Amino acid sequence: MKFGTKLLAIAFLLFSAFVPLRSAPVNELDIAHIRAAIEAGNLKFGEPVRKGDAAAIAALYSEDATLMPPDSDPIQGKETIQAYFSGGLQMGIKDAVLTRL
Repeated sequence: MKFGTKLLAIAFLLFSAFVPLRSAPVNELDIAHIRAAIEAGNLKFGEPVRKGDAAAIAALYSEDATLMPPDSDPIQGKETIQAYFSGGLQMGIKDAVLTRL
């Protein structure tokens, strides 16, 4: 490969790194649908808390989930997550409300 061709290829690669990628246009209906799904999931989380059912809370998480409570080590796996919420319920937690920011 000639020196000029190599230089042109390098210049193209460097230039392409600074060209912003175009994203697909966002449809407002898609955003509304996504927000509604998040809100439904947030409401679903509170139901087993109000029932005092730690197993049902843990069932909302995947097998390999990691819960990251504030000022605490990460909690990994459904069984450990269930134990975490069981402790909270035993301490008197009666409700949980998740809010989308």
